[in-house]
Amino acid sequence: MPWSPVPASSSTSERRNRPRQPTPDPPNPLIQEYARHNGHADLLRERIDGQTGA
Repeated sequence: MPWSPVPASSSTSERRNRPRQPTPDPPNPLIQEYARHNGHADLLRERIDGQTGA
């Protein structure tokens, strides 16, 4: 039998009624650090090409 991500014994209704796993939120410090690096890269780009904004 070929591999399947869904167990052979589970029916569609069983899969539908299964509670969803919550997706964890990214930690706030990670978002802040990412934004900080984006800001630094934007400042460098502005210094190189002189264009500001979008």
